Amino acid sequence: SWLFVFFAGLLASGISLSWSQTTCSLAIYTCISFYAISKIFIYAFLSEKVYIVWTGGNQNSRLKARVYRVCAVVLLGYVVVGTLTVIGRDSTIRRDGVCIIGLKSYATISLIVYDMSLNIFLTAMFLWPLWLSHPMSPKLRSIAKRTL
Repeated sequence: SWLFVFFAGLLASGISLSWSQTTCSLAIYTCISFYAISKIFIYAFLSEKVYIVWTGGNQNSRLKARVYRVCAVVLLGYVVVGTLTVIGRDSTIRRDGVCIIGLKSYATISLIVYDMSLNIFLTAMFLWPLWLSHPMSPKLRSIAKRTL
């Protein structure tokens, strides 16, 4: 996420993107790439937390754990959203020579809806075993605290 913010700021104010349409187009591709990569790492990390809490810290194989496979399938939806952002990119040069980059509304809405849904899903998957264990087992409590 820091790389995305850094490069977006650098592209917006540090580098003159008014040179050509190609430079302007490369700027939106760079922003989409850094954003997507940062989100994939964040969601992979959150999926790991879900896996750890659901397995209770047991050393089960990730591919044999049903919860891990469910998280992986849900994360595959990001391929569709990533494709929509690349298709829905918008990079134009105004009459005064300034490069304007962004996403069309359908790409932005799909990205926001998927991002919000995935955050709710992964948070619920993390909290579900903690809510169900009354009183919470000391082992599960210690695992949850370590993952925070």
